[in-house]
Amino acid sequence: MSTTQSPAAPPAGTQPSATIGPDRGQLAARHRPKSHILRLLPVLILVAMLAVGCGAASERPPQETLPADAPIDHEFAGVIVDGLPEGGVQVWEATVGDVVSISVSADVSEELHLHGYDLYADITPDEPGIIRFTADMHGVFEVETHDTDTLVAMLQVSPA
Repeated sequence: MSTTQSPAAPPAGTQPSATIGPDRGQLAARHRPKSHILRLLPVLILVAMLAVGCGAASERPPQETLPADAPIDHEFAGVIVDGLPEGGVQVWEATVGDVVSISVSADVSEELHLHGYDLYADITPDEPGIIRFTADMHGVFEVETHDTDTLVAMLQVSPA
């Protein structure tokens, strides 16, 4: 005597298998959980934020303006040739409250950035980028270019 077993029924509350029948691709798509969309949501948000951030790169934060005749406590200068700082990465020192002037020239057009203070200046082969500001935070801050990511100097600001 031969016995035939019928296929087991799916557990209660689940969808039937989507691999049976000629339309299994369409059936599988209809019954696919929406969680795959939710898993992609953080990635989509990150991509959108980066796109907005890249679009805003040319919009700089407001720059501190000092009077042209303001006395300068420290003047620092750097030169970039062929994407490298002449003499290597420098260390510049100042104290909170000092008025600082940073001038960097390069053989290509660049954007100079003082991290931490978020100050920027454009550099062209004909004009150095100049950042003038009052040091009001202590710490160590990178002075770099954005286009070639060249580290020019580390500005060390000591507490007053």
